[in-house]
Amino acid sequence: MPRSRTTGSLSAAQYTIEDFNPVPPQGNGARSSSTLYTSLNKAQGYTSTMGDSNNGNFAKAKASGVIIMSACNLQRTQRQTQSSSWNFGPHALWGRRTIVGDLACAAAVMPVLPTWYATRITDAKYSTITEANAKVAAADFQGLVSIAEAKKTIVSISKPFAASLDLANKVLGRKLSLIKSGLTAAQAAAKAWNEYRFGWKPLLYDIQGAADAYVDAAKVKPVRLVARSSHRVDYNNTQAYFSSGVGGLSSLKMSVTFALSSKISSGVLYELTDVDNRAAVQRATGTRLSDIPATVWELVPFSFVVDRFLIVGSWLNAMTPKPGVKILGSWTTTVKDESFLHTCVEGIVDLSGSTPSVKLSQSGGTYYEKNFSYVREISPQIPIAPTWNPKDLNLQQQIDHVALIYDKLVSIFK
Repeated sequence: MPRSRTTGSLSAAQYTIEDFNPVPPQGNGARSSSTLYTSLNKAQGYTSTMGDSNNGNFAKAKASGVIIMSACNLQRTQRQTQSSSWNFGPHALWGRRTIVGDLACAAAVMPVLPTWYATRITDAKYSTITEANAKVAAADFQGLVSIAEAKKTIVSISKPFAASLDLANKVLGRKLSLIKSGLTAAQAAAKAWNEYRFGWKPLLYDIQGAADAYVDAAKVKPVRLVARSSHRVDYNNTQAYFSSGVGGLSSLKMSVTFALSSKISSGVLYELTDVDNRAAVQRATGTRLSDIPATVWELVPFSFVVDRFLIVGSWLNAMTPKPGVKILGSWTTTVKDESFLHTCVEGIVDLSGSTPSVKLSQSGGTYYEKNFSYVREISPQIPIAPTWNPKDLNLQQQIDHVALIYDKLVSIFK
């Protein structure tokens, strides 16, 4: 049964506008008006709201082994304002105006966020639940891929360090022209990198992986396991904007500095129902029938480059039924941590339209807001097609792409 609980409170932002007559001889300099304004924005305080489900006999059900999963959400808001006092004038024609109170809070406007930020959060939800399902009873060693790629691996290292030696000769050689030697050295560098990354390194990993898989298959695994995946989306910026009609000002220049951080995590709780030793070895070494779709994709040229942007390999693993595995539940959590600091930068007051404007450039107070939210969704669906992968490429991945593309282009046009 859904339920919600809220604690804390937020007070409203307030400011007072006081106008004074011109000083003698035009006026008496006395205060002519004083008006208190209450803004819909909130000034001070802290609130926390939590929503979840009331699971009856939770302790008893958990003790008996019942799996209980429920959606929940938590929102926390912390707001703090710094009151300020602004004085415009005195002016010979209209006297003086004073604004005292939570002006920054009253004028605060949420910044404009790029559309990609929300899109990447949505993409991360799809990616993490796909990757978590792909890790369910995942193989420790891609045996089918290694068998299929064995010939290519042997050919690539048939002459040990040939590409590296060629690179050394190209760099140290003095017979070629400067331009030509630069091009050939770059090609040799690409080949040397590819020899290491896609020849020697995979071979060493295959040897180590086969050994680890054999040892792992002999271990007694817990029946109930969890597969997880997580992504982060961050955005920091500073924006300037203008507010009008606040505090009796013709124009109010504001600045907001903000930091947004979101962590999206997904998990799958599953159970191994097949305890046969032969099945355990097949699962550890990646030689099951369910490993064939992902193996075929791995053998497609440059498929790993596509996986940097679209998670095709993980999606195939996630969508392929796995024998001996029972899914007990899945979830996705989205944790957002956002902070905003609004500052009054500059104000302009223009009374009656015919009198001179007066600009005041000074600190007009600040307004700080911090929002935290936690949302857990139960049983999210795997997307029906591979989705965009929001992860950024690291330096090694960028070098891989440049080396492969360069080597491919040279082989085509030479």
